[in-house]
Amino acid sequence: MVPRIENTGPEPLGPRVLILGLPASGKTTFAQSLARISDRLQIEVDRFYWDENRRPVSREVLKKNLIPLLSLSSFVVEGHFKTIHPLLDGRITNVIWLDPPLVVVFFRCAIRDLSRGGVSALFRAEGTFRFLLKNHSKLRKMQKVAFTRLTQSEKIAGQRFVNF
Repeated sequence: MVPRIENTGPEPLGPRVLILGLPASGKTTFAQSLARISDRLQIEVDRFYWDENRRPVSREVLKKNLIPLLSLSSFVVEGHFKTIHPLLDGRITNVIWLDPPLVVVFFRCAIRDLSRGGVSALFRAEGTFRFLLKNHSKLRKMQKVAFTRLTQSEKIAGQRFVNF
């Protein structure tokens, strides 16, 4: 599937890029590719957000671990956690929102959960599939609000909306 890219900002892509998207929207894969081809550090927020028991860390710990990385001159940061958005104000130059069709996201979540624990994992409380099934509408609205807020900031040089 070829992504449709709507360019709503100036060229070229700035040095500090935020990738937004729902779980299983392709954030990590897209960020890895972008970071590799543009020679930037990839910051995967999942690695900082969760502790070893898959529970969210405190805001203080998250901030302490992310601020040094977000102070670098170039990076690609990806994550959908609203707790990181205040840390990004004034630090990012571009926002890319990955918003694939719902069926694609559900399929990817199902595959992810099946690979992590079989059929029973699909409906576990901590499973991505069940979480998305329960929260998709709310999460998508939050993503749209975050994208709009971030892209309307005068501190951001440009925006990209990627829909595939």
